[in-house]
Amino acid sequence: LDAFGLVTLNGTFGFKKANGSFYLSDGTSFSADYLAIGGSVSSAFVGVGSLGLTLNTVDFGVLLVTNGATSYSAITATVGSATFAGIPGLTATVSGASLSINRTTNADGNAVLDFFNTVGNANDNSAAAFSLPGTSLRLTIDGDEGGLLQADATLALDAFGLVTLNGTFGFKKA
Repeated sequence: LDAFGLVTLNGTFGFKKANGSFYLSDGTSFSADYLAIGGSVSSAFVGVGSLGLTLNTVDFGVLLVTNGATSYSAITATVGSATFAGIPGLTATVSGASLSINRTTNADGNAVLDFFNTVGNANDNSAAAFSLPGTSLRLTIDGDEGGLLQADATLALDAFGLVTLNGTFGFKKA
């Protein structure tokens, strides 16, 4: 894909709209309509000229499920590397990045989808990973953690020789 030279990418995408069975961590199950979107991008560039962001080995998946008045969303993504370039003296590279999100509109924000059979929780023995179209990624988020937002990555930054950072960071809200 080349969008006016501002965005270029090479990869595969897929989507699937169907009905399937889903599990919550309390062991309850339901059948519902869903939309699954996935992709695997080997390389991408977003920017103008030499100023921009280069991405390599990006995989992502999004699952949207509707069960009556309740909606569920689960998102997973990984980025092999992302490099910002184009400003002399400023370099920033992120590698090994990952993102996981598991949310619901249910009044109980922890009543989320479960894709992992947790040892010690006999209620979720039927929970299983969910395959996504267009990518080798699978949703393996443990619903026992409740509503989840989690990300981590390794960062290398050099800001004009004044500030240099190298390390791994992450955050998790569950």
